[in-house]
Amino acid sequence: MKFLFNIKMLREEPDLVTMDLARAMLCTKCQRISNTRQERCTFCESDTLVRVADVIELPQGPPPKPSAAMGKVLPFAA
Repeated sequence: MKFLFNIKMLREEPDLVTMDLARAMLCTKCQRISNTRQERCTFCESDTLVRVADVIELPQGPPPKPSAAMGKVLPFAA
């Protein structure tokens, strides 16, 4: 079993987690997102990783003020 780092449960729904966007990596081979610290995918060992932050459009302007309800769920097709 391989472990992912700094993952927090967002809700009690299975398989719904949150991770730091700056560390989120998308594997172009298996289409899974992880926050691996290595140069290889945590799931399939491929080296075809792309930073998620480079793929999605982030809003421009000042960052929002922190709140207890902060968080955004981004849909990704598996």
